[in-house]
Amino acid sequence: MENFNIKRFCHTFRWLFRDRRNYLITYGLGLALVLLIIEVLFTHISINKIQTTGLYSMVVNGLFGFCATVSWIAILFCMGNLFSFIKNKQKRIAFLTLPATNFERWLSALLMVVVVCPLFITVALFLADTLRMVIFALFGYEWYSCVKPLFTSFFSHDINWHFIKSQLFEFSILSWICSIYVLGGTWFKKRPFSIITFIMFALLLMLAFIIYNLNKQGLHLNTELRETIIGLIAIGCALFSVLNIWLSYRIFKRFQIITSKWTNV
Repeated sequence: MENFNIKRFCHTFRWLFRDRRNYLITYGLGLALVLLIIEVLFTHISINKIQTTGLYSMVVNGLFGFCATVSWIAILFCMGNLFSFIKNKQKRIAFLTLPATNFERWLSALLMVVVVCPLFITVALFLADTLRMVIFALFGYEWYSCVKPLFTSFFSHDINWHFIKSQLFEFSILSWICSIYVLGGTWFKKRPFSIITFIMFALLLMLAFIIYNLNKQGLHLNTELRETIIGLIAIGCALFSVLNIWLSYRIFKRFQIITSKWTNV
């Protein structure tokens, strides 16, 4: 079984999805409940404090942005725990002995955290906002959903080269961040999300220190040079994203039944 087989891959993915289904449902509903409590509680506190319903839409939009950030962290948590479901020896044996190639098993696990989990989390976010809208509508507030303006604002942009470049830059940065968590989730066995987040925070502090010192020295970049640097950063992030995903697969190929305490190899 050295070659990729789509039918065998579908069977592997179906097995993994069934095995993780209850966890996904529990995780999604739990997140939706947490986000609903955040939206309802802080909207109620804010409205009582400002003593007006005129700012209702502004308050819920701000809270929706916060909940979207929480959802993004939840997605990274899933990616950082890519192979957390095989910490148990029996689960590890069951997964690694599936009648499939290493690539098919690895791709099934990858799709779970980059497609299925974000889908569940996005549904949880939208569900929480919809329930918040219904609850406050019952108390006389307007039927205001944050989901509709989200799509409206995105599709209302003029499609020009500047917009495309900005979207590609953001996508490359997000892809690199996701690939780092995928790589860490493959390598680390114990507390992968915490370790990766600490590393990313340290890198962010280093970057902030470098930018601060450059500004302190009075270094100013013209528009053309700034655009060039942004383009190089986008290309670099895209290349490193591919490298991280490739390294994740290479590490997975070395998975054994018996591993060390902190890593999967």
